[in-house]
Amino acid sequence: MGDNLILSFRPDLKIKEEAGKIYLQSPVRSLVCQRVSRGLRQSMKTLTAGGGSEDFLSELAFKEDGAGGLANFYYHLQQFIERGFISYNVMMEQEILAIYTPLLRSPSF
Repeated sequence: MGDNLILSFRPDLKIKEEAGKIYLQSPVRSLVCQRVSRGLRQSMKTLTAGGGSEDFLSELAFKEDGAGGLANFYYHLQQFIERGFISYNVMMEQEILAIYTPLLRSPSF
């Protein structure tokens, strides 16, 4: 996706951690993440705290979990995208040009 496209969790997404599971709830969709690895947890924290490029997020997962964790990261990222949990910030020279937050599930971006 490139460094000029920053992924983050949508602002109205509610996240709760309980008994080793992470619950995500948007106004219309929900997801429960079980057996969350350190790399996925780090990527999710980054998505919550302003986000990062897909390359940056995948590097976080790889550093913590190795190659096997990368598949887990991409599986969950796809789940987040399909449920409309991800906002996209188009950047140019560290300034936001546009923000896209899907209103419906499975957006075509």
